[in-house]
Amino acid sequence: MIDLQHVARPEIATPTWIRAYSSPYSTPAGCRGVIAFPRQVLEGPQGPPPGPLPMQAVAALRAVPAMLAVGMRDTALLPQYVIPSFHLVYPDAPVVEIPGAGHFPTEDAPETLLALLELFLQTSART
Repeated sequence: MIDLQHVARPEIATPTWIRAYSSPYSTPAGCRGVIAFPRQVLEGPQGPPPGPLPMQAVAALRAVPAMLAVGMRDTALLPQYVIPSFHLVYPDAPVVEIPGAGHFPTEDAPETLLALLELFLQTSART
């Protein structure tokens, strides 16, 4: 996981850290989603592709405040694809690129991410 998804600070990957991230996947049933997701990315979804989203659903989704904080060293969800995809749904939403972070910005840049989340919550409060 550390090598494939890039953890900018590999020293954090202690046995306790690994147990915390892996604990939800301690049974075969708990692993189904994390096994299916990469397969779907590579092979496509099972069954027929879904039809276009109803415009009402798209409008409702776009009405929700959003922000993307992306680790620019992520090798699992590549920023050059994630950022444009995010902008398709949220064309005016902010994107914050975190240069030294990988797939786990919560671990690689926790102070930066916390400040971003606090600012986002303060500025996008719904009334």
